[in-house]
Amino acid sequence: MSWLFTLLIIFQIGLGYYNAFRANYSKLGIAYRVVLFYGLLFLEILILLFIAIGYVTHWKYGEISLTPFG
Repeated sequence: MSWLFTLLIIFQIGLGYYNAFRANYSKLGIAYRVVLFYGLLFLEILILLFIAIGYVTHWKYGEISLTPFG
């Protein structure tokens, strides 16, 4: 179910973008912008993940072992 909701949310964002800008851009232009948006969003999440892992491991990369309560 969680994957289904994730896909529905991703679809809803693209549909909302289409509905907001269909008068201004062609379908190809909207598709290009939606793909670019998702690509940049993925890149931002990846950078934040690397920063979070670096912070948790004190910037010493190698084997990662997290002990949240220890």
